[in-house]
Amino acid sequence: MKRTGEKKQIVYALLTGFLGFFVYEFLYYFGIAQLTIALKQAGRKANDVTFSKAKLERDDGRWIYDIEFYVTGQNEYDYEIDATTGNILDYEVEGWELDD
Repeated sequence: MKRTGEKKQIVYALLTGFLGFFVYEFLYYFGIAQLTIALKQAGRKANDVTFSKAKLERDDGRWIYDIEFYVTGQNEYDYEIDATTGNILDYEVEGWELDD
């Protein structure tokens, strides 16, 4: 009986490792890490903003994420983040002008 328990633990460890790797690759591919980097630099939380763009594109021989989000009535944020390193290549923050 002890061997069955050990086998279950091994299978569980393998599945957990595989799923963990899959989830990491999924998040990396879809730019979740880069979205988190942009939000952290902007001092915002995901539930406080509306994302208007998150696009992976090739620019000057490297892959970058072009990410845009805004906080209604406050600011609009635009980031370019290196898809490989996670470094912020460029960013812009624009304030909103409200009509009276």
